[in-house]
Amino acid sequence: MFKLSIITAIHNGLPMNRLFWNSLKNNTETPFQLIVIDNHSTDGSEEFFRGVAQESLNSASQVVYIRNEFNQPYPASQIQGMSHAQNDILCFLNNDIWMPKGWELPFLEKLAENPWYILKIGRAHV
Repeated sequence: MFKLSIITAIHNGLPMNRLFWNSLKNNTETPFQLIVIDNHSTDGSEEFFRGVAQESLNSASQVVYIRNEFNQPYPASQIQGMSHAQNDILCFLNNDIWMPKGWELPFLEKLAENPWYILKIGRAHV
């Protein structure tokens, strides 16, 4: 089965970051790599995601934490995250969404049928 690299850019928002992480780890059924690009958070998000990354070392899913010393533009964060991706399938998720159980499975099923399948803003495009 495919594995996912999920790229998320953050700048503060510790309560939201906790909710996002709990939703992702509890509802994603496929092993994944989460790449967190932290654009100079000052609210404890750095310590939170450093701890999550450390805990993930012995897990099927991996968390990579990257801290920037300034708040860079969102597109630059996404490109930076892509350079650390270890999997073929890239997902760009904001930290203010919460996924239902097995959220990635329909997408991966369609992708297995057609590798050119793209899911964009809730709509399927081929």
